[in-house]
Amino acid sequence: MRKIIIITGYPAAGKTAFSQRLKEALGIPCFNKDSVKVLLAENIGFADRQENKVLSNTAVKLMFHIAGEILQAGQPVIVEGNFSQAEGDALAVLLAQWGAEAMTYIFTGDLPVIYQRYVQRDQSAERHAAHKSAGFAGVEEFAAAVMPLAGFSVPGEVVRVDSTDFAGVDFEGLAARGRGFLLMEKA
Repeated sequence: MRKIIIITGYPAAGKTAFSQRLKEALGIPCFNKDSVKVLLAENIGFADRQENKVLSNTAVKLMFHIAGEILQAGQPVIVEGNFSQAEGDALAVLLAQWGAEAMTYIFTGDLPVIYQRYVQRDQSAERHAAHKSAGFAGVEEFAAAVMPLAGFSVPGEVVRVDSTDFAGVDFEGLAARGRGFLLMEKA
């Protein structure tokens, strides 16, 4: 069962929380970019924004390497992060290499609402230093930076999730779709 579930989209849209719930519901491994980045930051460190970006890129490459190993073993896996299209292209290569199928959840929502969530999260004392941003001048700058994430594409099924209001997100329905994807036989 060479299948990968990709969870991506806007920052502060609920991707990580959803990935953890989905991991529990499906009983498969899940790798979160932010968690991997924290491990790298705490063990390697970083001095400035440029080194922080290197940690982000390394976290993604490490996740994709591990995901490839899991796919090679014939097992399903979840990867989560705010992936760019370049990272989507790398995942497409991984899919082709292992003959794997993908299902992608793309989390978006009303940008002013997501931006406010982002700002609150970024200012939180609990937020790890590796995830503190350089900041955006406002919602317009935030929108320009994150809107390309909504266009992420790899071959396979795509599920768009509007997380403007977390209470309106049907977790059970989304988990059922993921379960169906894992159980579906290759045509």
